[in-house]
Amino acid sequence: MSTLSGMIHFTVRPLQLGDETALCRFYAGLSAQSRHYYEPFKDISEEAFRAVVQKAVEGTDLSLIALEPEGNIFAHFFIGNVTQDVPHLGIGMLDRCQNSGLGRVFLTHLIALARHSLNKQAIGLTVMKENARAFTLYSKLGFRVVGETSFRSENDSYEMRLELKSAR
Repeated sequence: MSTLSGMIHFTVRPLQLGDETALCRFYAGLSAQSRHYYEPFKDISEEAFRAVVQKAVEGTDLSLIALEPEGNIFAHFFIGNVTQDVPHLGIGMLDRCQNSGLGRVFLTHLIALARHSLNKQAIGLTVMKENARAFTLYSKLGFRVVGETSFRSENDSYEMRLELKSAR
């Protein structure tokens, strides 16, 4: 169990078999605005999440969830396709947990895992240009714009990359 600023108690653990229903509930519980900015999975059915969980169990993705004391997922954060030279990360949190400092905590954890456990030289992400709050956080953590891409419409998003110093 972890605590941030003595106020929020939570547990972080890897995604595991049996999490499909809870993950489905988590994604269904995101607000329309959160889904607008963050949609790593088009299909949020239990069947689709079986494949997501399987990738985590097999090690194709490094996928973590944050749980409230009652066991409900309030955040899902991951590094996808960890075998790629520059894997991409994603982070989603329920609206009521946003602006709490947890996004920075979870991103910092993913960066450390990419650097020290996966021995990656860089990690990437995609952020919509209009998502100023997320863009600011990513920039403060050292991510730099390396290009534009299309998510909802043509060139509406930035591709960002963080160069990681060698762990050796």
